[in-house]
Amino acid sequence: MTFNMDEKTLSQLYERKILYSNEKIMGAIKLSNGSLICTNNRIILYTPKMLGRFETESYQLDHISNINFKQGLLLGSLLLKTTSGEKQFVNINKKDGPMINDIINNQINIYKAQASGTTIPNPNPKLELQMRFVNGGISEQEYWRRMVSL
Repeated sequence: MTFNMDEKTLSQLYERKILYSNEKIMGAIKLSNGSLICTNNRIILYTPKMLGRFETESYQLDHISNINFKQGLLLGSLLLKTTSGEKQFVNINKKDGPMINDIINNQINIYKAQASGTTIPNPNPKLELQMRFVNGGISEQEYWRRMVSL
């Protein structure tokens, strides 16, 4: 499942006001050193530190020019190209990697379409279903029932 984040991390995102009031989490995965979170506005790398401290890096969707997941033998890496350079996220689970890559690409397309005033259909029904589940639109039971039929 691509919404792979524990309750503690999720509550910290809201308590520490890392998420903007208009942001929705579209997908998230655990990394070896924190979490990679895709919202409807940006990508956030959240890294907890000792004694309750944390670090964040964020990348606005309109500054991302390309994202690509490369599959290794056991793990993969996600390469994010932005207007200010490149960022690589390594040791990503091979099941989570392709899905978070699709979610980020989809959010970039939606963000750009909204900025230009156009609409685009969601080309991936599994991704659309997953986003509905992550946003609380359907139950987990309904999610799996529909996923099997796709």
